[in-house]
Order: sequence, then structure tokens, then C-alpha cells
Amino acid sequence: MTLLDPINYVQGTINHAFESHLPVHIQEQVELRKFLCGECLKAGQCEVCKCKTPQMFYSPHKEDSKGRWGTFMNEGQWKALKENMAAYAEFIQTLKEREQYKEAAKFENTQYTR
Repeated sequence: MTLLDPINYVQGTINHAFESHLPVHIQEQVELRKFLCGECLKAGQCEVCKCKTPQMFYSPHKEDSKGRWGTFMNEGQWKALKENMAAYAEFIQTLKEREQYKEAAKFENTQYTR
């Protein structure tokens, strides 16, 4: 437990209670957090930090214990992320292919050096 956990819990609980009044870009980020941490949502708490769900998904400064999501983005940042999602996915695919190529090359090099 960190010093911020009680603050995150209070903020998350308040935001959860007033969910319908949250800006759309925050509501969407909450839904993304729930999606990425479905197992924690079902369990009622985070597997790692034991923070209560769904409250922790509503905390603006909470960061996922497994690094899947960070603090809430402002409206402009969120909009830019959504608009560029296809480009990000393409870039990530390129990185994966590059990594697979490097692994294959390493394997081939080790075969010939034995």
C-alpha cells in the first residue's frame, strides 16, 4: 500500500458515484481500464495491489500495478490517442516483426557456430 492509495480510493469512489457527470473522455478511459483489467473487475480488487474495483478505475492519478494504463489523459491527449490508434497498432506490429526477425537471425547464427 502506498501513501496515495487512500487518496486514490476516495477520488475513485466519488467519481464512481457521479459517473454519469464525468466528461466523456474520462468515462472512455474508465471503460478501457475495466477492459484491460477484466480479471480484477470480476474479483472486486486488483490482483497485485488489492485496490477495490471498480473504484480504482475512476481514480485520476491511479496507475495500473502491471503497467497496462496510467493516469487519466486530458481531453486532447485522449483524442490524439484515439485518432492515431491505427498508426500505433501498425508501428507495434512492425516492432514485433523486427523482434521476430532478430530472434530468427540469432537462432540461425547459433546453429552455424556450434
